[in-house]
Amino acid sequence: MHARKYVYLVNLVCVIRFEDYPSYFFYALSMMQTFQESLIAAGAGISLVDAVVAASRFSNNPPIGFALIRPPGHHAIPKGPMGFCVFGNLAVAARHVQRVHGLKRVFIIDFDVHHGNGTSDAFYDDPDIFFLSTHQDGSYPGTGKIDEVGHGSGEGTTLNLPLPGGSGDIAMRRVFEEIIVPSAQRFKPDIILVSAG
Repeated sequence: MHARKYVYLVNLVCVIRFEDYPSYFFYALSMMQTFQESLIAAGAGISLVDAVVAASRFSNNPPIGFALIRPPGHHAIPKGPMGFCVFGNLAVAARHVQRVHGLKRVFIIDFDVHHGNGTSDAFYDDPDIFFLSTHQDGSYPGTGKIDEVGHGSGEGTTLNLPLPGGSGDIAMRRVFEEIIVPSAQRFKPDIILVSAG
C-alpha cells in the first residue's frame, strides 16, 4: 500500500530531536507518539488478518475478528497522510493477506459518514480487490461519486453508495441486503474486510 520511502519520511518527520527544539517539546513528543501509534494501528490490522486466516484452518465456520484501531486509516492515500490518517490500515491488511496468505480476492466494505478515498485510491485499478463505500453524499473529502467505478483492469470493482444525510438504520439495512450482499456474492471473495467509521 505505502512505499518504503513514505514510511521512512513519516518516521523522519515524526522523530524530531526535541532536545534541539525545546520550545517544540510537546509538539515533537506528540509527533513521535503519532508515528508509534500509527505503526501499532497498521500492525493491529495485520495481526487480525493473520489470526483470522489461522483460525480458518481449524474451523468449518468462517472466523470473525474485530480490531478497534485508532487513528483510522481510510483517508491515507498511497503517497501521503490525509484526514488524520497516517497509514491506510485496512489497505495494508488487504495487501498483507494477499501477499503473505495467498488470498487473492478481497472484498472491502467501508461505511462512514466520509468516503474512504485513500483505500479507494489504493485499489482503484485492481481487479482482485472490490472496494465498496457507503458515505454521506457531499461530505469530506468530496470523493466517492456513484460514477467512480474503478479504472483499467479494476473497472467495476469499486462501488460508491453516497447516501443522503440522515440516512438511518432502515436505509442502511436495505443497502446491505439489496446491494452489498449481492455484490459480495457475485465477487466471490476469499476474505471480507470491513472498515467501520
